[in-house]
Order: sequence, then C-alpha cells, then structure tokens
Amino acid sequence: MLRFLHGFAVDGEWGGATLMVIEHAPSKKRGAYGSWPQCGIPVALRLSTGLMALTNAVTTPEQFASWGWRILFLLSGVLVAFGNVLRRSVSESPSFKKLQSANPKDRLPIAAVLKTEKLKTVRVIAAQAAENTSFYAIAVYRLSTSLRICMSPGPLHCGR
Repeated sequence: MLRFLHGFAVDGEWGGATLMVIEHAPSKKRGAYGSWPQCGIPVALRLSTGLMALTNAVTTPEQFASWGWRILFLLSGVLVAFGNVLRRSVSESPSFKKLQSANPKDRLPIAAVLKTEKLKTVRVIAAQAAENTSFYAIAVYRLSTSLRICMSPGPLHCGR
C-alpha cells in the first residue's frame, strides 16, 4: 500500500516539476525545457544503483546489513532537504499567476476535469500506466539479472 501511495506522490511531483519547467521556459523552447524532467527517473535509477554498488563494494555483507544501508538512507534525506529548499525558492510562473487572477477557483478542480474531460483523462491515465508498467518491468528485470550475476561466484562476480 505504501508503494502504491509512493507512486501517486512521485507522479504528482513529476507532473508538477514538468509543468513548472514548461511554464518558466521561453515560449519557443518549452518542448526542449520540458524534456529535462523526463531524465529524472533514469538518472535517479543509475545514481542509486551506482551508490548501492559502491557501498556494497566497500563493505562486507555483514557490515552492509548492519550499518551500510543506512548511508544510502541518510543520503536520500539530504536529497529530500535539497528538494524542499528548491521547491520553496521557485515562484509561481507568470502564466499561472495570470490564469489564477483571471479565473475563479474551483473547490474540486479534479471534479471539474472529470466532468468535462472524462474520456481524455482515462486515455491519459491508461497511456501513462502502459508506459510506466513497461519501463519498470524492464528496469526491474535488468536490475535483478545484474544482481544475480554480481551475487553468484565465478568470473563475472562483481569485484569480490
């Protein structure tokens, strides 16, 4: 259940980040600027896998199980703090401010979207689910095969 909630939170952050980048970008470069948040997941996966491999390489299995994993956990806390500082320092975009002043606020914006754009919303959710499902199936499969190679004795054993 927590992993499910985590997925909703990540999607909200990703969508918000993409929107903020696009709204702050020069009008002729919005597509190029909007592509940068898409790099977040692959970069994060590579960074976390690399840090995990490094920590695994410099600790014994016993050390990693007792305290080594905490290093990675604490590093993620630094990343969360950085994200919070960054989020608080970015102002609303001029286009959002203009839209906000021109239109009255809905009490439940999601209800208004579902009322007027139900089919489009379902299509977007389905397309995003298909993309995420295929990406994570491939990423998890690749990671699990890499770990199997690294954990097995023999010539392909990863550094130990």
